Amino acid sequence: MFVYFFVHVGVQIKSPAPPSEVKTILLVGKTGNGKIATGNSIIGRKLFKSMSGLAPNFSTSEQIKLENGQTLNVIDTPGLIDSGDTEFLQMEIARCVDLANDGFHAIVLVLTVRYRFSREDEAILEFISSFFGPKIIDHMIVLFTGGDEFDDDVTLDHYLEYYHLEPLKEILRKNGNRRVLFDNKTKDEFKKSKQLKKLLILVDAVVDKNGGKPYTK
Repeated sequence: MFVYFFVHVGVQIKSPAPPSEVKTILLVGKTGNGKIATGNSIIGRKLFKSMSGLAPNFSTSEQIKLENGQTLNVIDTPGLIDSGDTEFLQMEIARCVDLANDGFHAIVLVLTVRYRFSREDEAILEFISSFFGPKIIDHMIVLFTGGDEFDDDVTLDHYLEYYHLEPLKEILRKNGNRRVLFDNKTKDEFKKSKQLKKLLILVDAVVDKNGGKPYTK
């Protein structure tokens, strides 16, 4: 069963992209990393729901209408540790990709600073590379949740250096260091707008790098 939601949410964001262009991003990540909360932060409303207890192929697509007329299509995927069955996961991700009729422009890997980058996280990266192919790195943005955990004098760079996260830093080297920190708990509208704007800038960078062509499998 597919569930489609199409909503238009006004957001005070300016983007250099052509106003008529529709861009699609695919959210992927381990269960518990805050992927659903991130989707809701992006669209500005709590429309993405936990898939617990729902049909296993429950997938959602939401749209956000930006101030300049640009439309961002956000597709959520099942948590990649919800099943150890690789064939099942491939089928479910394929279903989600089908929600993007013309492909997706960026794949957003949702990680969290709340926990150390683990072997499970590495396995997810391997799965993504195996399923989509090595070129998927050209479309990848790494989004870290848990921004509320950081004090004012602590940055994402400090986190990456302190924990010596070599596998993760290698991914960031390959994807052009496209990463952003999200605080999904904040009530500060300025902070919400600022982190969303950073993500949109990275999406535009991915689009430019790939000549405006979305990824199609």
